Amino acid sequence: MEFKGAIYHVIKRGNNREYIFRERDDKEFFLTCLEYIKEDSGFNLLGYVIMDNNYHLIIETKENPINKIMQKANKRYSENYLEK
Repeated sequence: MEFKGAIYHVIKRGNNREYIFRERDDKEFFLTCLEYIKEDSGFNLLGYVIMDNNYHLIIETKENPINKIMQKANKRYSENYLEK
């Protein structure tokens, strides 16, 4: 059950623990993606940890459900990752 104001701990890890961020710029771009999606989808990013092969986010939702927020963020990041 999802509701406005819910707080989620979101984790994503690379397949077989492979890197999902190759360089510092990749991590910074992912944060930029979150900022862009935040403006569009409306959520609060309460905390984060970004490592080479995974990330942890603490997100408070507003209007949009968590799955839509993360789908947009991961899509935007992965399109850039594949272009490199």
